[in-house]
Amino acid sequence: MATAMVNGISRPVSPGTLLSQLLAPDAQLETPCGGRGRCGKCRVIARGELSEPSEEEKRCLSEEELARGLRLACCTRALGDCEISTTARFRRELCSASCWPLTPSWRPPAAAGAAAANAG
Repeated sequence: MATAMVNGISRPVSPGTLLSQLLAPDAQLETPCGGRGRCGKCRVIARGELSEPSEEEKRCLSEEELARGLRLACCTRALGDCEISTTARFRRELCSASCWPLTPSWRPPAAAGAAAANAG
């Protein structure tokens, strides 16, 4: 059995498990498409032994986003030890202002400051 670090918490994982199943107890992922990889709302940051990007992921995510570790939780499978994050710290590390936010309230630090300046 492999180990998945989910937002810093270690969990045993059977190879082939969808990341959305690993996140289900703790993270509330938006899946308006029913987990079919069509909407891109279940974006997470994942590293480690993972399945290759699916055709659905390639349609929803740019090559740059895939290279930075963004994946769709409904399409990506853990094949071995891996790390999955939906936390702000990892989003700030890997996402730029053009990156789709993983939660509606999150903004990259530069964008948050600009929004506050424009609001005042």
